[in-house]
Amino acid sequence: MDDYQVVCPQCGEVQDDSAECCLSCGASLLGDDTGATRANNAAYIHEAKPIEQKTPWYNRIPWWVIVAVAAAYGISPIDIIPDIIPVAGLVDDGGIFAVAALMLYNQYRNNRV
Repeated sequence: MDDYQVVCPQCGEVQDDSAECCLSCGASLLGDDTGATRANNAAYIHEAKPIEQKTPWYNRIPWWVIVAVAAAYGISPIDIIPDIIPVAGLVDDGGIFAVAALMLYNQYRNNRV
């Protein structure tokens, strides 16, 4: 019975199938006083649902905001590393564009664009 979970009859908490008693209230999950087992007590058994994964915050940013911020950073004279420094000044701009491209690719792959 690995695909099932048990609902506590007293508090309604979902418990693992192997639990004998509720971890919240201590109620017995083995059945009623007549000796009914969990398999026979179908009112308190339901199939386990897969856990929904929460979308990370960076995947919820609209695509146009990513493009606008990357373009503004590339145009702006204020950088993390000034563009006057020969190689490093351009590498940080390229890094911002690479991160923006990766974020846009992830949104495209997840059908959000």
